[in-house]
Amino acid sequence: MIGPLFWKTWGSLWVVLMLTYVLSGFINAQLQALDARQAAMERPWRIVESLAIEAERFADRGGDLRVWSRLPETNA
Repeated sequence: MIGPLFWKTWGSLWVVLMLTYVLSGFINAQLQALDARQAAMERPWRIVESLAIEAERFADRGGDLRVWSRLPETNA
């Protein structure tokens, strides 16, 4: 017959495993939210960087940046 010490140990192990599962899910959700916030903060800088690269390419081909800045927007 199984004694009460076995059931206390079994119950404690089960509680620890469930807490670990719940805590790891919570930490994972927080890390994903942090990644999403960081990506949203970096997005405007990526746009600025790509515009700077395009302006540099335009100027390297002999273009006048004053003309380039007045070009209509493209949805590419």
